[in-house]
Amino acid sequence: MGYRTAAVWRSVYRQEVQLIRNRSVGNNHMRTLSSIARFAWSGCALLWIGGISITEANPAQDRLSAMSEGDRQSTFAKFLANSGERCGNVTRTFYQGNDSGGNAFWNVACGKADAYVIQIKNDSVGSTQILSCRVLEAMNGGHCFKKF
Repeated sequence: MGYRTAAVWRSVYRQEVQLIRNRSVGNNHMRTLSSIARFAWSGCALLWIGGISITEANPAQDRLSAMSEGDRQSTFAKFLANSGERCGNVTRTFYQGNDSGGNAFWNVACGKADAYVIQIKNDSVGSTQILSCRVLEAMNGGHCFKKF
């Protein structure tokens, strides 16, 4: 699977927003919408981010890659908890690859129930976007735990 373009991510976002509008809006749907909103613009990579060329290394990705699996699981567990996502215990992390903008994509399994795709943006602060793997797959946006 190749990297997804901005148009695909915007399409996924619009489709999910429409699905949510068609349903009764409850806390779970709002949490899903919030996750999608944080992730949806991930494909909107700019040629220059704050004066940093997209060809430069992704410093946050470099730090994550250097961690042991246990440290990475702990880091992602804290990150998801601080982001309001339900993930009691991260049981697996998986590096999917980078898009053409140098943004890194990690998949995180939370036991057998929940899984997320987390984009680590290629910027000076390592901005992130989160999306449920279920939502990603339901919108034909790709599959988690498979290399690009």
